[in-house]
Amino acid sequence: MQSLHRLAAFAALLALTACDDVPTSVVSYQESGIDSTLIATIADGPMPVVVIGDPFNDGSVAERTLKEMSVVQIGRAIEYAQAGPDFPTDDARTFVVFNGSGASGERICQGEVPETAAVGSGELTLRMVFCGGSRRLSDVQGRTPNIATSGHEFFSMLVRGATRSLYREAD
Repeated sequence: MQSLHRLAAFAALLALTACDDVPTSVVSYQESGIDSTLIATIADGPMPVVVIGDPFNDGSVAERTLKEMSVVQIGRAIEYAQAGPDFPTDDARTFVVFNGSGASGERICQGEVPETAAVGSGELTLRMVFCGGSRRLSDVQGRTPNIATSGHEFFSMLVRGATRSLYREAD
């Protein structure tokens, strides 16, 4: 049944990518049995979010990302977290990677930091990974073309849509 849902999500992505001027996202992984109550109970306090990459080179992406993620109600507050040697890896946390390459969602949860790049051609890619300790619970990828700043409405649409997909209840 889950493979049928993934196939439907992939078909929806293909249909959306035919329209070049809208943000698209697709759930690439959702662990069985994960539901929204887990998000609220897996750890106390706010959900730490690590933002990796600054595709517009303007220093505003992390702040703007957290603002857009906070619009989506996930049952916990969202707070900025900095990855580093003292970063807790046994709690729930979310990574948001802009224009990243190289690392899988599992490896990101285990602490690998992917390479990132500037927007360049105008296309922005996004990967959100929800981790429980070093285990990947949910992984969403998305893209939006033709934007030059995080203030663009497509940036908001992409981040909010990916956030909803990342924390959705499993079927």
